[in-house]
Amino acid sequence: MTAGHQDRFTRLLTESGFAPVDLGTLREGGALMPLGGALNGKHFLFQC
Repeated sequence: MTAGHQDRFTRLLTESGFAPVDLGTLREGGALMPLGGALNGKHFLFQC
């Protein structure tokens, strides 16, 4: 994803109330997402 696309996607998520976290590349961040991984099923929302 290019920097421009990432910025737009981050803005979209932020405006929707989510707190996006950049996990890096698929290789790096993907290891955190599978079943049993550190971030599996976690949803980060801004607290108002």
